[in-house]
Amino acid sequence: MNIAKGFKTYAVLIGIVMLVLGAVCLFRPQVMESLIIWIMGAVVIVTGVVYIFQAKSAAAAGDGSTGRMISGILLVILGVVMIMCQVITKTAIGVGIAVMAFALGINRLIAASSVKKSAGNNKPAFISGVLHLVFACLMIFATFKMLDLIMVFIGVYLLFAGLTITLAAAMFKDI
Repeated sequence: MNIAKGFKTYAVLIGIVMLVLGAVCLFRPQVMESLIIWIMGAVVIVTGVVYIFQAKSAAAAGDGSTGRMISGILLVILGVVMIMCQVITKTAIGVGIAVMAFALGINRLIAASSVKKSAGNNKPAFISGVLHLVFACLMIFATFKMLDLIMVFIGVYLLFAGLTITLAAAMFKDI
């Protein structure tokens, strides 16, 4: 019984956290984008520091460590640049998403063509391909607005999921 009460408390806590994050994503998407960039930059910096320490350990053991040391230093520099130049980081993220969407769009159009040749229904793959290409173009030409829009969609989802989890946990009186 105590374990079940702990799960209920945990579910309510998770629901509330999701509601708060959802509200921030919905009403202040730039804040979440900046937070994500800070987290990504910190992860890159920590990874670089780990590489540097591994290189020093390898050098002490007599193993070749120059490549790992250079990689570590470059990762630390990259992490600092990501945090200090957030506009460049947002642009790079947007372009990366656009490139992936473009590649998926081309892939879907090729799949639609091969399905059509085998006398199958190619409409779902064709529609998916066109939508991916449209999204890729929007990401290239309006990177910042599209990232804000993605954050708003994430915010709506988090609000819905947080409300659902919180209400579901609160409804179970026997727990």
